[in-house]
Amino acid sequence: MTCLYRDAACVVTTLHDAPIPWRRVRVRGGRGGSGLRVSDEVVRAIRTESAVALRFWFGVSVGVVWRWRKRFNDGSHNSTPGSKAAHLAASRAGARATREREFTEAECDARAETSKRLGLRPPRRWATAGGWTAAELALLGTDTDAAVAARIGRTELAVRVKRGRAKVPTFRDGRRK
Repeated sequence: MTCLYRDAACVVTTLHDAPIPWRRVRVRGGRGGSGLRVSDEVVRAIRTESAVALRFWFGVSVGVVWRWRKRFNDGSHNSTPGSKAAHLAASRAGARATREREFTEAECDARAETSKRLGLRPPRRWATAGGWTAAELALLGTDTDAAVAARIGRTELAVRVKRGRAKVPTFRDGRRK
């Protein structure tokens, strides 16, 4: 038989006892142990199913799945529809558990203390009512949008939009006094 993973003629050694019984093979005339025979059906599963499903149904290890993925896919984490679906389901379950959890007053205080000790700040949008400080607004138009953005830690697009809404001319505008 031919194994697509080994890309060679192989000899069947045993039948694997996973939920889907599969032939174990070794390269004809070669040395070493045997492994699962990778046929067109297994390649289809490698390209579409999640790593967890492959491990369960074919009874292989994580390392085997990743070597298969490296050979037959791009090897990335969520490169198959099955992996994407499994990741989405796990993410939704985690988000639901986080939303449903109610923190005690002591836990909230402990988290606040940790944030203060580490110097963490709330996101910028909560820092001030409009989101832009007077010092940041004063910088608009004094230099290129990219330079102002780098200086205040915002994106160039955010600076350009804010400058446009505030009707501040560009740095190189000839109308500037």
